[in-house]
Amino acid sequence: MAPTLRTMAPFVFVLGFWCLGYEIGGFPPQLLPSPLAVLEAFIVQLGSQSFWIGLGVSIGRVFVGFMLSAVLAVPVGLLMTWNRGFRDSYTPLNNYIRYLPVAALVPLLILWLGIGFANKVAVIFIGTFFQLTIMLHDNFRQVPLGYLEAARWVGARNSLDLIWRVVLPYRLPYVMDDLKVALGWAWSYLLVAEIVAANSGVGFEIIQAQRFLQTQKLMALILVVGFIGVVFDWLFDRMNRTMFRWRLLEDHR
Repeated sequence: MAPTLRTMAPFVFVLGFWCLGYEIGGFPPQLLPSPLAVLEAFIVQLGSQSFWIGLGVSIGRVFVGFMLSAVLAVPVGLLMTWNRGFRDSYTPLNNYIRYLPVAALVPLLILWLGIGFANKVAVIFIGTFFQLTIMLHDNFRQVPLGYLEAARWVGARNSLDLIWRVVLPYRLPYVMDDLKVALGWAWSYLLVAEIVAANSGVGFEIIQAQRFLQTQKLMALILVVGFIGVVFDWLFDRMNRTMFRWRLLEDHR
């Protein structure tokens, strides 16, 4: 099967199952609208100025929260890898927080930060940072010992030299994979925060559609979020292939 057909086959299967369920299931449109009705709602949203404003607000929140998490998680992950004292003291706290349900913290964050921009950034940060540090720590540990020994032989003087000369150049493409996963979490936590308490954004539009039984609009907005995720995944993959061409050779060995 051609690559394009393999890519499209699951989507065609889901669409066919949806159409079959709509035709023979007897569901009212408020529970399961037809694919055509959702497509019409999708087109209406694309022509709506309020939709684009809300989407821009959501993307801005995700960008700030995710970048703050990523910028701090990388050095923390390195410290966990290269400083045993820091790792032993920090890891229990990190593990405790990452097991806390972020959705349960949203009411507390509303009390502290209100329902504005800071609240959404905090939700995204808490939901991604503590998970990401563990992923990055495991990632940085995967550098082969032989690479580190070779770097010492050619003049690496200390741990900082090893990080800059070996660890980051070798593991950075895999760090990008971790960041791609974390970005998906960021979108999920943003929608949780916007659905619970917000006056703008995609999550706010979703909960408004649910309240007024506009199921076709609700499903159209969910499809938009999925499409945005696909676009961001594609961008990450393109950056990875462009910046780290050597990885293509390694992955095909």
